[in-house]
Amino acid sequence: MINNSKSTEKFIKENTNQLRLKLQNKKSEAETKFAQLLTKANVYFMREKTNYKFGTRWCFFDFWLPKLRIYVEIDGAEHNTAEQQQIDREKEKIIHDKQMYVARFTNEEVLQMNEISEDFIIDRMVQCAMKRKKKHRNFDVIREKYLSQVNDVQEGIRQNVTRVKWDRIDMDKKVYLYDHFIGEYFVFDNIIELKVTLGKGHTIEDFLYMLEECDYNRIGNRRYVLAYTQSECENRVMNAFC
Repeated sequence: MINNSKSTEKFIKENTNQLRLKLQNKKSEAETKFAQLLTKANVYFMREKTNYKFGTRWCFFDFWLPKLRIYVEIDGAEHNTAEQQQIDREKEKIIHDKQMYVARFTNEEVLQMNEISEDFIIDRMVQCAMKRKKKHRNFDVIREKYLSQVNDVQEGIRQNVTRVKWDRIDMDKKVYLYDHFIGEYFVFDNIIELKVTLGKGHTIEDFLYMLEECDYNRIGNRRYVLAYTQSECENRVMNAFC
């Protein structure tokens, strides 16, 4: 277990990105396919998202879907051991306390998948929640509660954005995004849905600047390329990284 100390905190902050890259490059066939399925379905994701808490082990998750507030874990055979199951319980408690959720899939079922959708991931999250809860094991009740909480968060973001008079926002324009960290393209209905999908840590000012002024920008530890057309997005990617 990690001790709660200033030296531990410094170590974690300095090594988080290094560990994330190491985990992302572990060459898991199931995780690679799951990333491909998410991209094909235009479901934006982050790989090896960390949500650690001092006093616990490292708390990395295979995938993070910010729009759905769901972490996805792809479980191999090692998750059947008593030690790993205890680690998994500690990790889940951390994020449940923050009103986030976990959906678990096995390596075998991912390798057999041909497609995936947001609804399918939500249903799996609910199934996992039903196994964990001692009371009220009702699929529809848990699903409706989850949808209500997530919709409230999403609607709050939309209202905060639209409350300001943004002369430069065109709601009829699609926005194309390239995430350099995972090397994938995604498309959104408009800039506000981009904001809803990527979460609270990104500002409309960031996105407008990236769309209008530069080939790429760094937000946190990630680099994004944005454009209003797919061809322009691809051109900007070539200018920025090639």
